[in-house]
Amino acid sequence: MDSLSSIVRTFPKLSALVIGDVALDKFTPGILRPYNPESKTVSIFVDGDPKLQTYKLGCAGNVAANASMLDASVSIMYHAVEDEGNRHLRNLFDGYSIFEIPFYDDNKQSTIVKERCTVDGKDVRRRDTGEYDLKSPLPDTIDRIVSRVITGFSQVGAIILSDYNKGAFKTNLAQRIIQVANQYKIKTIVDMKPHNFKEFERCTVAKCNDREASLIVMGEYDENKPFSISDGLSLCREFRSKMEASSAIVTYREHGMCVYDGNKELYLPATNNQKDPDVTGAGDTVGTIVALAIQSGDIFQAARLANIGAGRVVAKPGTATVSDLELLSHLKQHPELNNLNFDA
Repeated sequence: MDSLSSIVRTFPKLSALVIGDVALDKFTPGILRPYNPESKTVSIFVDGDPKLQTYKLGCAGNVAANASMLDASVSIMYHAVEDEGNRHLRNLFDGYSIFEIPFYDDNKQSTIVKERCTVDGKDVRRRDTGEYDLKSPLPDTIDRIVSRVITGFSQVGAIILSDYNKGAFKTNLAQRIIQVANQYKIKTIVDMKPHNFKEFERCTVAKCNDREASLIVMGEYDENKPFSISDGLSLCREFRSKMEASSAIVTYREHGMCVYDGNKELYLPATNNQKDPDVTGAGDTVGTIVALAIQSGDIFQAARLANIGAGRVVAKPGTATVSDLELLSHLKQHPELNNLNFDA
C-alpha cells in the first residue's frame, strides 16, 4: 500500500460481519395543525400521504448499510421477530445486497421502529416503538449465533459489534464472540454503550464518543468542559486501558477524534467545518471504515480514512452513508491527506 487511496481500493475485496441491535428508521411527512382544541401547549401532527413514508436501516442496520456502500461484502446477524417492521428491514437489506441472518425466539416481541415525523423535510417529533421490556436473546439463541459465527470465520475479515443497548448484548454474547475471534485472529471492532462495556473487553478496536468514554472511564461526563487535545488524548489512553483493547478511538464531534494503540497516539481534527453538522450515523461510518481499512492498513491509517468519511457524512441530512467512490474523490481533491504516513 502506498496511499490511503490504495487502502480504499481494497474495500471491494473485503468482508465484514455486523452483529448487534437493529432498528427501522421510519420517516412520516405531514403538517403541524396550529390549533389544538384540547391543549394550548401540545401541537397536533397530521400524517400526510402514506405513500410518501420512507424507511431506512437504523442502529446496526446502518452500520451494515455503510459497509455495503463502501462496496465490501457484508453480512448481518440480529435478534428478530416476524412482523411488519421486520419485513421492511428485510426488503432494505435486500436492496443493499446485505446477507442477513436473523435469529428468532420468543424473547423478541417486536421490531424497534424509530419514527421521525417531518414537516418540510425537518424533524418535528419522534416516536419510538418496540422498546418496551427489551430482552436479550435466549441462551439457545446465543449458542446458535456463536456457532454460526465460528462456522463463517473463513469468510469474515472483521467483525463489527454494534451495541445500542437494545438487548442484543445484555448477556455474554459479545464476550463469547470476542474470545473465539481472538483465537481465530479475527479483528473485532466494537462500538458499545457504557451500560455494557465490560462485555466488550479485549476487543481489537474499542470506539466511543467522548461522553460514552468518559462515563466508562470516570463514571461521569462534564458537557461544559472545553475540549483540548491533551485531555482528548488522555481520555483515549484511559479508555483503551479500561477496555483492555488493542487500540481505541474516541470521537469528539466537531473537534475530530483521538487514537491510541498502546504505543503511539494521534489527534485528528475534524475534516468538515460546517456549522451545526448533522452527526446522525457518523459513528456508524467511523466504525465501519475502521473495520475495513484495518484489514489492509494500520489503526492510524484506518482512523484517518474514518475521519474523512465522517466529515462527508455529517454534511448530509439525517442517517447517511459514504461510498468508496466519495472517499477516493475526496482524497484526489486533497492529495495532502493521501500520504500513507501522514501525521495530523
